[in-house]
Amino acid sequence: MARRRMIDPNFWMSEDVGKLTVFERLMFIGMFSNADDEGKGRATPTLLRSLIFPYDDVSIADMEKALEDIKDRTHILFYEVDNCQYYKFERWSKWQRVDKKQKSLIPEPIENDSKNDSKNDSKNDSKNDSKNDSKNENRPKEEKRREEKRSKEKQEEEKDDVVVPVDNSVDKNIYKVYENCGYGTINGFTKDSLDSMVTDFTFEWAKEALEIGATNGSRNLKYVQAILNNWKSKGKDSKPYKPNKKEPTYRDYKQKEYDIKSLEDKLRFGEE
Repeated sequence: MARRRMIDPNFWMSEDVGKLTVFERLMFIGMFSNADDEGKGRATPTLLRSLIFPYDDVSIADMEKALEDIKDRTHILFYEVDNCQYYKFERWSKWQRVDKKQKSLIPEPIENDSKNDSKNDSKNDSKNDSKNDSKNENRPKEEKRREEKRSKEKQEEEKDDVVVPVDNSVDKNIYKVYENCGYGTINGFTKDSLDSMVTDFTFEWAKEALEIGATNGSRNLKYVQAILNNWKSKGKDSKPYKPNKKEPTYRDYKQKEYDIKSLEDKLRFGEE
């Protein structure tokens, strides 16, 4: 059963997603929103239309075209088992964190199609020979297309998931330091901030400040920037930076003095 899903901010900067139309992006989001805990779902156009666009006048032809574009431009595997259409997000574990995962009721894709084809061919009579011949002619093209798709997917997986381009030839990479210290993923704002730190304070200072922030459990760029500013103004050998904490202040109110004897007389004899 589908549960609440998270949309990673990097989704909006993905080049694959950028190739989709606005309608197809919305459909893409609806597909992983309705996927089970293993990232699988039914790929029937009519079912997806009822789940994603229950109040919209969307034709089946539009759904089929959108599914075809999503299939060609994203990392979703579409497959068929027992004449039923399914889809599976191949990078599901990178996009979604699922606690107490429930076992999927949707079957896994059958990897070795050639065995199934041979079994089906042995069962078919001579009436289907012409159909099998046409399929065999198209097989090399299909296999070539699959190999190209797999090689492209493998190259994409080898790339860093961070949308911001990273120069892997440089060992002193502040983006990697940021991620290795557990600050999170890189986006446009963090990239600009890290670039400014390296430009203003050198890579070594920025790296050390990030590591100090991680050690102290304060993984935010404002804390790291304060460390660097403190080093710049007071010297790097100064006392470690600590956030200013205002000491509690108490107002010294003068205690009011009372004439106890006169109060007792008023209570005893009444006020004159």
